[in-house]
Amino acid sequence: MHTQHARHHLRVVREHLGDLAAAVHCPPAPVWPPRQLAAHLRAIADAEARAERLERADLALVDKRAPLNLDAYDALETITEQLLDLADQVAGVVQWRHDQDPRLWRFEHSHQQGAHWAAVYVDGRLAGDDLGDGFIGTPDWLIATCATVAEDCARRTLTVLGLDERHTVIPGRGCPSCGQELTLHTGPDEPPTVTCPAGPHCQAAVPVDPRTGRRVWSWQHLPALLTALNQAHAA
Repeated sequence: MHTQHARHHLRVVREHLGDLAAAVHCPPAPVWPPRQLAAHLRAIADAEARAERLERADLALVDKRAPLNLDAYDALETITEQLLDLADQVAGVVQWRHDQDPRLWRFEHSHQQGAHWAAVYVDGRLAGDDLGDGFIGTPDWLIATCATVAEDCARRTLTVLGLDERHTVIPGRGCPSCGQELTLHTGPDEPPTVTCPAGPHCQAAVPVDPRTGRRVWSWQHLPALLTALNQAHAA
């Protein structure tokens, strides 16, 4: 159980580490539009956005500009330190070879490769890769340590990027159909949604959630909602 827990959170960190590094040099993102939708629309508008995103982890981590988002900067520094220290600890217990094999953790060289490689290395040890060929199995106490560190790193990452579980009123943007206050719902591993409390009394062309009685804009409806809110705001 600890192994699956740790590997899941390491995956979350790896997937968003480039976004976190890029966020260091951007002002804190507003509540609306949600980060996922903004990125999606940017990718549609600019075919080069995908290539830029893939390069973020390499370029942003060595960027020397002054940070514009201190929360993102602090989180990135803390996560990097935590993962490098964890990889050092894991290697000290389970790695019995110390040659130039690229699969191995080499304390000075590997630190230069940064947090992403540290997360990949620890994940490989948790997965039991290459047992007998440079590594022994990871003991239970160390797996538990990995789970604790990975969960903390994932929590910091998602919180700074606004991808943790939260329910936030969209400021200055009432429902385009009835004017009621809209709420943005986000969570890890799921697309954002927006709800209107008027439910069936609202004429918005989106479904009513039978559990909550609220109108719900799911992921596929959010671009249209963004357009409608922008038009209402500009009027």
